[in-house]
Amino acid sequence: MTDEDLSKEEVISSAEELKRIAEERREENLEQIEYEQCRKVREVGSAFRETSANTPEEAVEEVTDKLGITEEESRKLLSIYTAIFTEGEGEVAGRASIMGIQYFTGSSIEELADKNDRTIEEAQGDIRAYIGSRLREISLENVDLDQELPANPPNPMAEAMKDFDFDPGLSAMAKAVQPALNFSTESVAKQLSFALPDYNQMVMETLTPVVKPEDLFPDHLFDFSNMFAETLEPLRELGEQYQEIEKSDFEFKWLRDVKFGVFLDLFEVYKQEGNEAAAELLAAQLQDEDDIEDFKEYFATFDEYSERQPIVDEALDAHQEGRYALSIPTLLSQLDGIFIDAAVELGLYTEEDDPTGVTIVAKGEGSPQHIPAIEDDYRSYYASVLWQQRVEILHGKNTDFSDDEILSAKLIWLFFQTLHTVENIRSAEHIGDYYIVQLIREKDDCKEEVVTDELPYQKEYVKDRIQLLEQINVVEECSEGVFKVTEKGIQYLEGNLELEYVESV
Repeated sequence: MTDEDLSKEEVISSAEELKRIAEERREENLEQIEYEQCRKVREVGSAFRETSANTPEEAVEEVTDKLGITEEESRKLLSIYTAIFTEGEGEVAGRASIMGIQYFTGSSIEELADKNDRTIEEAQGDIRAYIGSRLREISLENVDLDQELPANPPNPMAEAMKDFDFDPGLSAMAKAVQPALNFSTESVAKQLSFALPDYNQMVMETLTPVVKPEDLFPDHLFDFSNMFAETLEPLRELGEQYQEIEKSDFEFKWLRDVKFGVFLDLFEVYKQEGNEAAAELLAAQLQDEDDIEDFKEYFATFDEYSERQPIVDEALDAHQEGRYALSIPTLLSQLDGIFIDAAVELGLYTEEDDPTGVTIVAKGEGSPQHIPAIEDDYRSYYASVLWQQRVEILHGKNTDFSDDEILSAKLIWLFFQTLHTVENIRSAEHIGDYYIVQLIREKDDCKEEVVTDELPYQKEYVKDRIQLLEQINVVEECSEGVFKVTEKGIQYLEGNLELEYVESV
């Protein structure tokens, strides 16, 4: 199928079909077993591993006596437990597989729910789906209880990946899928989530272990069934289309957070008629009063908009009324202000530093740990295109914009993307903690002043973060004003632990 043949409807249809199949499969798995029985399976399995039995019959008797259940129930539960550790052919979502392995190697349901951002009920459902996938494929009567069980449940992912090349750690299938799910960091995932509201969750459940290199290790599990190989083909083709976008001179590559269909429509117009026609299509979405009101309502969901709302609303109204001499300079100034506020809040600058938006976005003179959250296409557009016009317009060098509807519309869409971009930067606030903890560990014992001197953070920011890290036992004060990294902090640095934060101090 060529790029021309790959229409928006075909992509969505294929994705919806994949979603439908995955949902049906999960429901079939859930029908096989209730969570209470899953819990008993784990309990029986633990008792089974502690027995001194030499035969299956002796094992059944010992487990029956120890747990006070019937021999029939004991045999059934032991058969299920044995199947979990010896059978690896069940079809189940990646998240459920990972959680299933962890559940039957010691993790509690509460730990799994917390670690995977699931409710207890959702986590229980994942465990049921994991076991149910095996019960659908086997007959318990044929399970051999007289065999040595491995330390962990089988890992179909490791088995499936052994035939693929790794570079490094990514399978051939992962390489094929990754362009479609990793277009400029997270943009494809965002695009898919807009196009298919319920699909993003399914992607996370079924594809995350494929596209994240850090997840592609033997202790993770993913089902590389033929069904997935076939249904992922549209995503591979979609990845090729995105590569075409990246190689083009499409002006609006920075507009990452619009709906998937809108983005593809915009690119198709560019391919057929050029950037000017694409800009006209964007402007057409802002010509009615209802369109402007929709934008105001949407912008109101962002914190950055609240204090600027009276000013930005005036600019939006001016655009709708055709008063671009007012909308354009107003939007240009507010765009800069949003980045300055975020940089000061995150400790990259103080009010006295007097930074500019282009300094923060393009030069990266604040924090090298936070600035990468600004995507390259956005960074390039803001610095080389927007900033030049900003200087000329706000400094009075350019007065020829009073009838420029297209520029005014571009700035509204840029405001839209800027709100998303700053939200991404703010969500990366805790990234700074990694560099703070890492430096303290490298210096053995370290004062706050040393961290401030060697990292591009403001003094108050470092002080606040160290206090918070001390609260959650990542660092500890070993003498007055001197900190060291705890064992928990070392686990965090080595990637074996995710931090759970308390409220900021």
